[in-house]
Amino acid sequence: MSKRESRRGDRSSAEASDPFEEEGDDDAQQAAGHRHARLQQILREELGALVRDELSDPRLDEVMVTSVELSVDYRNARPVLGGARDAAVAG
Repeated sequence: MSKRESRRGDRSSAEASDPFEEEGDDDAQQAAGHRHARLQQILREELGALVRDELSDPRLDEVMVTSVELSVDYRNARPVLGGARDAAVAG
């Protein structure tokens, strides 16, 4: 075996056992989870503002967006609506 071949072998084994590779994956998953939660919060706030400010139906005066369920791929969002009656029953 030449020096060049042995060095290539050493590099490939060193890359495979890189301790920072797995930690980077955990950080990416935590960042994705935080991003997901933050986007759900932003959608809930914006939809709540739209319901409160833009809809003029008097039957919807007490309706509010309580939460938003966002799909993993960010393509679909399901808002959960509630009102004053729901808050009184829960409390």
